[in-house]
Order: sequence, then C-alpha cells, then structure tokens
Amino acid sequence: MYIESANPSDQEREGENEEKKKEQFLFMLIEAMELPQRESERIMFFEHSRKTAEAAYAKDPLDAKNLTRWEGARLELSQFQNGEENTKMIQDAKSKLEEALEINPRKSDTLWCLGNAHTSHAFFYF
Repeated sequence: MYIESANPSDQEREGENEEKKKEQFLFMLIEAMELPQRESERIMFFEHSRKTAEAAYAKDPLDAKNLTRWEGARLELSQFQNGEENTKMIQDAKSKLEEALEINPRKSDTLWCLGNAHTSHAFFYF
C-alpha cells in the first residue's frame, strides 16, 4: 500500500515555483503591455482555465474533454507569447490534443482545436 507523504516532494515544490513564475510573468506582461482591461481579463480567464484543466489532468489523464479544454486555453495564451515560448506552447498543445484523440478519435472539438494549433503554428512562420 502506498502512503503519500505529508511533506511536499522536490518535484511538487518545483512545480509550484514554476506556477508562481508563470503567474508573475503574466502580471508583468499585462502591466508592461498596458493591455486593455478586456485583454487582461482574457489572459486571466484562460490562465485560470489552464490551471484548472491541468489539475484535473493529474487526477484523470484519460479525460479527452479536459485535455481539449486544457490545450484550448494554452493555445489562447500562446498568442501573448513570442519566439520559442510561443512555439513550445503550440507544440505542447498539439501533443496533448493528439493524446486526446487517441482516447476519443471522434471528438470533433478536439479535431477543431488541433486544426487551430496547426494554423497558429503555420502563422508563426509567416
């Protein structure tokens, strides 16, 4: 029988630190770009969606609907990134969407989202 330790592991602490860094980056991005309120609300909405879906994935990695929600949010957030970070987010999204299609190959919104990911990736090179 496996008993979970009450002390967080180094990996959990590293994950928490990474989340804090992402949040700080988003706040800095909003402030630096002086985004209109609507844009900053959009970023916060999709960041919240991404975090919620990521936590749900840890509990049930075979939920194709959640994977699609997670990667849809990541694609939206990628629009606010430049260079390698944009490309990495899109590549990660495509990978997870393909994972969702392995679970449920007939999920139309996943197919649609994957098409958007490919389109976003293509536009980055123009």
